[in-house]
Amino acid sequence: MKRLLFSFALASLLLGVAGAHGATVPTDYTGPMDEGGAMGFDVKRTNHGKRVKHVYAEIQFECEGGDPGTNIAFLDGGFHVAKDGTFGGRTTSTVQPFTDPRAQLRGKLKRHHRASGTIRVHGELDPGDQPGARCDTGTVHWTAEKQEPHRAHAASG
Repeated sequence: MKRLLFSFALASLLLGVAGAHGATVPTDYTGPMDEGGAMGFDVKRTNHGKRVKHVYAEIQFECEGGDPGTNIAFLDGGFHVAKDGTFGGRTTSTVQPFTDPRAQLRGKLKRHHRASGTIRVHGELDPGDQPGARCDTGTVHWTAEKQEPHRAHAASG
């Protein structure tokens, strides 16, 4: 029940944020981060194997000479999943529509529809209240698990 409530709350939060940014809300894997916050992503099959796409992170950060905070970053692009289940790399992210802080994601898809890894986002993470501030999340560990498909999707597919 807690997992269902967590997923519902997270999806509600992301629908509002994603709608404002024009981003796609992931539905495949979601889960918590060690330092608070949450993350999620989709796993899509392509002609070349699997790809992790639509990565988001609700992540806490600290700013040099500024206040700490929490914001949502959408990682740009996608990541190829290797045969051993590992994925990741460096990319930019979108925090608000005007910033593109750097991000690094490492992860592994595991048995029983689970995944884990690390994420780090650094750059301008608080453009509304601290424009231009250099902020960093540090390297944060995360875990995620595949969510049950929604009944409407399961019935139609």
